[in-house]
Amino acid sequence: MNDVTAPDKRLNAYRPDLAAMELRDDVVAERYTEGSAFHVTAPVVSLRRGPGFEFPQDSQLLFGDNIRCFEEKDGWAWVQNNRDGYVGYCPSSDLNTGTTNPTHLVSSAFSLIFPEPDIKRHPIFTLSLGSHVEIIEKNEKFSKLANGGWVYSRHLASRGVTQPDLAETASKFLESPYLWGGNSYLGLDCSGLVQLALLRAGIMAKRDTDQQEYSVGESITINADHSGLKRNDLVFWPGHVGIMMDDSSLIHANATDMKTSIAPLEKVSAHIKEIEGTEISSIRRLEELA
Repeated sequence: MNDVTAPDKRLNAYRPDLAAMELRDDVVAERYTEGSAFHVTAPVVSLRRGPGFEFPQDSQLLFGDNIRCFEEKDGWAWVQNNRDGYVGYCPSSDLNTGTTNPTHLVSSAFSLIFPEPDIKRHPIFTLSLGSHVEIIEKNEKFSKLANGGWVYSRHLASRGVTQPDLAETASKFLESPYLWGGNSYLGLDCSGLVQLALLRAGIMAKRDTDQQEYSVGESITINADHSGLKRNDLVFWPGHVGIMMDDSSLIHANATDMKTSIAPLEKVSAHIKEIEGTEISSIRRLEELA
């Protein structure tokens, strides 16, 4: 084993008793496994720090996410999300074996799934933006999911059809409640909002703020008065991130308002400095979106 800093447990599956096979040269465990392919069958699934509802939620899995399962025990699965590499525990009942072959993703903030292509029928469940679905049939207004149910076709985007305007996607979540580790319209946090906006732009980003700050876009330098910012620039503080709506206002999921909201950057920055004592740490720009 190499004498290096231990791999990030958020993105690397290892415990004293079990670890992912690719980590056998980096960590010590009683045994190693390749894991098995599963996919998410529930609309939104909490990814927790341990095998139980008492453990904190660190992220969420969305319907159709393909995951790698390392262990199933006592109703809980220890998994890694293929989409962003995040590791955690979720109920085994929210998973099924094998991988999905999605043709579309949900592009609306959320969409109702009906048992028949009829808006007068009672919906059977709801999917959030970023959920991956396989469509096997279409009529004039609705599309049929491979696993049953019908979704309004205008709430879908074909794979490969992206929305590069991060601010536009983020705006769909205005007023959504703040939720630590959230990744859906039911509740989301600052980095969850950014991750979903990037997903809709066709960019598979990491989950947490610190991971996004050094892996998304390019760092840029602006003037001391913050002039020079553009729509879709990502503004980072230690532990927080937002998306510029224009050259002066920011959209962010935040625990001050307990929702996703828009505010002047100067106001947000002053508030964070007062409460946390921290300044803007970096600004990242995706040149293809500029």
